[in-house]
Amino acid sequence: MNTTQNYLTRLKAMHGGASDYRAAQILGITQQSVSQYKMGKCQLSDETATKMASELGLDPLKVVAEVKLETSKSRETRQLWARVLDMTNAAPALALLGLAAFLPYANTTLNMI
Repeated sequence: MNTTQNYLTRLKAMHGGASDYRAAQILGITQQSVSQYKMGKCQLSDETATKMASELGLDPLKVVAEVKLETSKSRETRQLWARVLDMTNAAPALALLGLAAFLPYANTTLNMI
């Protein structure tokens, strides 16, 4: 199963096993596009990947990067998208690390206000 098929399966499951027609409505695309995705004949466009990410509560950059990584033809381009994907995976951890560093001082700071 490719990236597009995986996300489409997740979207349909999230909407109670939605039909292709319903999935198309949710994404603002044609039912034929959904069929093409299911058969693996095409991949999500950037716009549809962004909408898919929004519906699934995911980072749009991560979804776009996964699709681009899978569909890129050259090694250099795949490496670029792999780096972008690594950055999207690292961002939440860095945010938590920053929050953890701030928490010991939060009470003191709030008391000053």
